[in-house]
Amino acid sequence: MKAKNSIILPALLIGFTVIVNPSAFEQKVWYVDNSFIGNDVRNGSSPVIPVPDDGITGPKKTLSGDLSGALASSSAGDTIYIAYSDTDYGTATGEQSTIAVTKNLTFRSTGGIPIIASIFQLNNTNASPNDTVIFDSGNFTLSGGLTLMSGVLNVRDSLIISDNSLITIDAGSITLAGAGVVAYGNGISVQYVPSTADYVSNGIELPATVKNLSFTRLENTINKMTTLTTPVTICDSLVIRNNLTTYANALITLNGDLIIAKGTDSNATTPITIFSTPLTLAGSENTIITVPSSTPATGMPLGSLTIAKTDSANTVTLLGGNLDLSAGVITFTKGIFKTDTNILYLAAPTTGAVSGGAQSQGYVGASATSHVVGNVGKRLVNNGTIAGSTEYLNVFPVGTSTIYRPFALTFNPVSDIPTTPNAAIVVSHVNSNPDGLQGLPIIDGVETGINISRYPSFYWSVYTAGNVGPSTEFDLSLTGGNFTDFDYAGNVRIIRRHGVVGDVNNDWLLQGLNTNYDNEVNTETGFTAINRESMAGLRTGGTIFTYGLKTKIVAAFLYNVVMNIGTTYELALAGKFTNYEGTLTYAASSTNTSVATVIIANDTLKVTMLVDGLAMITVKATDSNNDFATSSFKVATQCGVECCIELPKEFSLNQNYPNPFNPLTSIKFGVPQSSVVRITIYDILGREVATLVNANYAPGYYTVLFNANRLASGIYIYRMTLQSLIGKHKIFTSTKKLMLVK
Repeated sequence: MKAKNSIILPALLIGFTVIVNPSAFEQKVWYVDNSFIGNDVRNGSSPVIPVPDDGITGPKKTLSGDLSGALASSSAGDTIYIAYSDTDYGTATGEQSTIAVTKNLTFRSTGGIPIIASIFQLNNTNASPNDTVIFDSGNFTLSGGLTLMSGVLNVRDSLIISDNSLITIDAGSITLAGAGVVAYGNGISVQYVPSTADYVSNGIELPATVKNLSFTRLENTINKMTTLTTPVTICDSLVIRNNLTTYANALITLNGDLIIAKGTDSNATTPITIFSTPLTLAGSENTIITVPSSTPATGMPLGSLTIAKTDSANTVTLLGGNLDLSAGVITFTKGIFKTDTNILYLAAPTTGAVSGGAQSQGYVGASATSHVVGNVGKRLVNNGTIAGSTEYLNVFPVGTSTIYRPFALTFNPVSDIPTTPNAAIVVSHVNSNPDGLQGLPIIDGVETGINISRYPSFYWSVYTAGNVGPSTEFDLSLTGGNFTDFDYAGNVRIIRRHGVVGDVNNDWLLQGLNTNYDNEVNTETGFTAINRESMAGLRTGGTIFTYGLKTKIVAAFLYNVVMNIGTTYELALAGKFTNYEGTLTYAASSTNTSVATVIIANDTLKVTMLVDGLAMITVKATDSNNDFATSSFKVATQCGVECCIELPKEFSLNQNYPNPFNPLTSIKFGVPQSSVVRITIYDILGREVATLVNANYAPGYYTVLFNANRLASGIYIYRMTLQSLIGKHKIFTSTKKLMLVK
C-alpha cells in the first residue's frame, strides 16, 4: 500500500524546454481528488468536497476524480492540483502503472501533500523542442522509474526516485529551479537510448551511484553518441551497445562487468567508446570485459583504462575479442588483467610524444600486484625520422598471476636513423615448461668450457605481424622477477626456439653472442637477462624465448676403458652424478655401434665390445627439474694397449720385457674385475717422468708399450695402482724396476 495521502507516478518521459506563462492561455486548473469517484463534475455530479481556493482567478476550474481523466482532458499550459483524501489513490482508482505526459503541464499538490507515482513518462510531441513539464510545489515520488523521451522536466520542489527504479533517457532532460532537488534511492539503473540525435547529459538525470548503466537503443536507428559530463560509480554492469564518450572530469568507476556489443538491429554498428578519463575497474569482485567476437584484429577501441581492484588477486578477464587501448593509457594499480586467448593492444607512442616514464610505453605502474597475464600487442612505426617513429624502448608488461616478468625490446638508432621496424609485435608470458631438448647442450653457450644444458619452467612467446628482418639489431631484456636458479647472474643466457611451444623438434639456439650479455639483479624487479646487439627471433611464425642455464648437476669423470672383443664392461651409475633435484633417469649412446653397443639396466651401464676399434660412450643423467649433465669416455681394443682373451683370476703386474731395453719395452698386467688402472714411470729420485695408463679396464690381460727415447740411460721404477669398480673397491699396488741402456 502507498502512504496515506499519496499518488503514484511511474516513469517520466520528457520533451522540451520553455516554461509556459499560465496567463497567456485559456488555462484550466484541474483538481484531482479520489473522493470524486462517481461524482466527477464532468458528469454533472456535485462535488463531495468544495473546490480548494488556489487564489487563481480567470482560468476555469474543473474537478476530476482521477488523474488519467485530467491528463486526457487538459490542454497545454494547464495546472493539475493533486488533492488526496484518506483513500489510497493508486489502488482506489485503478490508475495505470505508467502516467504518460505529452504536453506542457504544471503539477502541484495542495497543502504540501506528497505525490507518489509508479512510472512517470514525459514524451512531449508538440512541434517545439523546448516544451516543459513542471513539478512545481509538493514532493513528487516515483516508485518505479522515470522515462525522458523528449522535452524538459523542470523540478522546483522535491523529486524522489525510489530504490531499484529504472531511468530511461532518449532526448529529454531534467532541470532544477528555485529549491528544486532530485533525490535518488539505492539500486537505480539508468539506460540512455538516443534515437534522433546525439545526447549530452547535464548530469542531473544520472545518480552518482547506479546499479546498472547501459547505452543502447529502443528503435532500429543508426548509432548515436551519448556524452557523460559527471562522474558515476556502477555497482553491477556497464553495457555499451551505442556510442559513448566522456568529459575529462567524468570519471566512471565500474565494480562489475563491462559488455561492449554491436546492437542486434540492422542499422546498428559496433559502438565507438572513448573514455577521456580512464574507465576505472574497481571493487572486490572479479570483472569480465566482453567485446564482440567480430572485432577486427586491431581490437575494440576503448580509450584509457585503470585497474584498481581491492586485492591483487582480483582479476579483469577479456573475452570475445581483442581490446585496443592504443589511443590512451592503461594504469595498473592493483589486480591482474587476463587476456585469455585475445590480445590487449597498448599504445606505442612516437619518440617524445609522451614525456618519459612508463607512460611512454602505453601503461603506468605495472608491478607484481598488477600487470597482464596473456597477450600484449604493440604496433611499431618507422617513418624514417626519430621524432615520427615509435620510441626506441618497447616494454610488454606481462607476467604470471603473482610475478611480474616484462619483455623489452630496444631498437637503438644508427647515426640518428631509427631502426624500429614497421610491425606489430605480440608478447605473452607462460608459466609452464616449454619442453624439448633438441639442440641441447649448446656447447660453450655460457662461455668457453661451460655449456647451456637446461632452462627454467617458464617462457615468453613472441610473434610479429609485419617484417622484422633477421639482421635487425635490438637489445633484448627478459626480467624474471624472483628467479634465482643460477650460481652467478652473469652465467645466464637467453635461448630461443622457432615456432610455437609445441614445436619441440626445433633446435634451441643461443640468442646473440655470449659475450654481449649485461645481466643485472635489481631489488625491485629482480633478475634481468640483457643481450646487447641481439638479432633474429622476431618472426611471423613465432619464437619461444627463455633463459639458457648451465647445469647444476655435477658429473663424475669417467675413465677410458680398454676391453677385449666379446666382453661386456659394466658401470654402476649411482653416485656418478650429484647435486640433482628429485630422481635421475639415464640414457647412453655410442658413437660407433658397430664397435661397441650400450644399454642401461637397473641404473647400470653395460658396454659390449663387438670388434676391434674405438667408440665414444656418453652417459646422460636428467633430473626431475629437466636439468641434465653428461659424461663421456672411450672404449677401445687398441689404443697403444694389446689385449688377450684369457681372463685373470687376480691382479698382476709382470716384469717388463726386454729388460734392459733401448728404447722400447712391453709391460703386461692382469685385471680380474673392472678397475681403474694407473701405470706411472719414475726416475731413481722418485720424480714422475711418464704415465702409461690411466683408464678403466674391463677384466683381462693387457700389454702396454713404453717408449723411452726421450729419457737418459739409467734405472727407472714403474708402479701400477688398480682400484676395483665392483664391491668394496679393492686397491692393488705393485712396483718394479726397469733399466734403460743407450
